Amino acid sequence: MDIYAIAMMTLLIIVSLLIPVLALLITRGVSPDIDYRFKRSRFESGNPPIGRARGFFVMQYYPYLLMFSSLEPFVVLLVFIFFTPNIWLVTYFLVSSFILLMPVLYYVYKQAGDIDLWREE
Repeated sequence: MDIYAIAMMTLLIIVSLLIPVLALLITRGVSPDIDYRFKRSRFESGNPPIGRARGFFVMQYYPYLLMFSSLEPFVVLLVFIFFTPNIWLVTYFLVSSFILLMPVLYYVYKQAGDIDLWREE
């Protein structure tokens, strides 16, 4: 093992663990400690709450989130076609991942189109 490589990896790990801790300490030191009345209460589109709450976590856009999160890796694999010497391997991964994604895409497309799931009771 190369001692220089081990030292650099150790330094990288230490720095990557220290940066978030330092960022937290700096933001805690700089930000004012003011407690507002509405700070811990629920908000509806940024407005103060009025009346009965519809829910704390509305699932209306969850199918679109599933659709995006399942198609994003596919698009990343599509980019690799242009930068790889082994185009058949990447094409195989693209076709197989698209075949695996079809049931998920069908499910989220049906869920996103069903308006009755998202109506208020």
